[in-house]
Amino acid sequence: MITSEVGQNGCQTKFMDEYLDWSDRNGIGYLAWAWSDLSEADLPEPGCLNFALIDDLEETPREPYGVAYKAHLLNPKPEDPEPLPPVVRELANLSISSARVAARKIRAKARVNPLANGRLQAVVRLRRGRAKRTSNRELVIRSDRAKLLLRYRKGWKPLRLKLNYTGNGMVRTGTASLHPKGKFEKKRRNRR
Repeated sequence: MITSEVGQNGCQTKFMDEYLDWSDRNGIGYLAWAWSDLSEADLPEPGCLNFALIDDLEETPREPYGVAYKAHLLNPKPEDPEPLPPVVRELANLSISSARVAARKIRAKARVNPLANGRLQAVVRLRRGRAKRTSNRELVIRSDRAKLLLRYRKGWKPLRLKLNYTGNGMVRTGTASLHPKGKFEKKRRNRR
């Protein structure tokens, strides 16, 4: 993050000094306004009432704003002794609370961390004979819950339901999958 056109007019530097110190402590960059060589006649305000940093092309700092800005760049204040704590993101705690297959429809309900927002991605694997395919849906998270209703074509059998949450600033990514007995076909295993 960067602040552009930082400055102070009116022959004062209190705001600028406090803002630059705060920016340094919080890792925010800044650019001063204005690095221009204008004669007194060309300045919008005379003397120290304007935002000019320099008096001439030799970069002589203008009082008081240019002098204070240069002094800050040469001697920035040390970082805050107590930096802000890092953001610790919580687990998504994503789970499929129920799933039912009936009349070529899959109905499922999911729960997720209350701090999660946005959408869940639902991926359903289907099979018909040797053919397999996936069907994708997005589910809107409302409070800490989401519902899925997915219709599929005749002859296809659902094998697996998987939900994905991509995370946000407070909640990590998460996944949940289900092969419920009696509802989804059991996962086949190769036997020797």
